[in-house]
Amino acid sequence: PYDRNISAFESTKLLICWISLYGAGYFLRPSERLAHLLTASLVVMAVLIPFVMATDPLSPDQALRWRFQGQVASYAWFANAIAFTAIFALALETTVVLRVVVVVLGALALAYTGARAELFGYMFVVMVWLAASSQRRYILPAAAALLMFFIVALFVVGYFHPQLLTRYTNIGSSASLNERWQIMIGGIKDIMANPIFGDYGGYIRSQKDFGSYIHNALSMWHQFGIVPFILYILMTTGCLIAAVRRRIAGRDFDARWWSLLLVSAFCCLLIVVAKSVFWPLPALAWGLQSQLSKDREQRSHKDNYG
Repeated sequence: PYDRNISAFESTKLLICWISLYGAGYFLRPSERLAHLLTASLVVMAVLIPFVMATDPLSPDQALRWRFQGQVASYAWFANAIAFTAIFALALETTVVLRVVVVVLGALALAYTGARAELFGYMFVVMVWLAASSQRRYILPAAAALLMFFIVALFVVGYFHPQLLTRYTNIGSSASLNERWQIMIGGIKDIMANPIFGDYGGYIRSQKDFGSYIHNALSMWHQFGIVPFILYILMTTGCLIAAVRRRIAGRDFDARWWSLLLVSAFCCLLIVVAKSVFWPLPALAWGLQSQLSKDREQRSHKDNYG
C-alpha cells in the first residue's frame, strides 16, 4: 500500500541519518580550532538569517523558506542547525567572552526562526550548562539574569516581527499545537489497539500525511512497537544520566562530556514535548556516549593490566 511505501522510505532515511549522526558523535574530537569554527559558523548564521529567511516569518504553512532557489530548507531544520551549532560551541569553548557570544547569538537566531521547541530547548540547555558549571551560590542570580536576557531577546525580535512575539507568548491558542494534540489522541488509540507491535504506517493511513505523526517519543511506539520504544527511551535518557552522574561525582569532565551533557539534555526534553522518532538527532548523543564508554573501558583495562 501507498502508506507503507512512504513509511518504508522514511524509515530507511531515518536509519541512514542515525548511522551518520552516530558516527559524527563517535568520532568527535574536540579542539580549540573546532570550537572557534563552530562559533564562527554560528555568527555567520545569525548574521545571514534576516537576508535568507522569508520576509513573512509566519507564512500560511508555518514554514520559513530561503529567499532563493525555491523551497530549499524549512525553518525547523535551519533552527536545528543553529541549535546544535550553538550547543556544541557552548560545550567546546573555554573562554567566558566566547561563551557569552554563543549564548546571545544562539538565542537571538533561534528566536528569529520562530521555532519554539528549539528555542525553549536551547534555553533549557543553557540553564543546565549554568547549573553544571557555576558555583552553587551564583546559580540563582545567574539563572535569573539569563531568564531576563531570553525574555528581552524575544521582545527584541518581536519588535521587528510582531507575529513572532505572538507565536511565543500565545502558545495555548496555536492551531498547530491543537492539531498535534488531536493527532496524539488518535495515535494513542492505535497504540492501545496493538500495544506490542504498534501500527506501522498507521499515522499516514489515518491522517493521509507523512507529517501527521505523534510529536513526541510515543511515535516510536506507534511506528515500531513497544520494544524499540523502550530501547529508544533507555538509550537517550541513559546518555543524560551518565553525564549527570559523572558531573555530580566530580570526576574529570572534558569537552566530550560537556557535549554529551548538553546534547542529551536537549534531546531528552524535545523527544518528550515536540519531536518524533523521525527526528534523528539523538543519535549524536548515542555516538558520544559510545566513544566515552569505549575510552573508559580502555583506560580501565590499561590500569588493570598495564
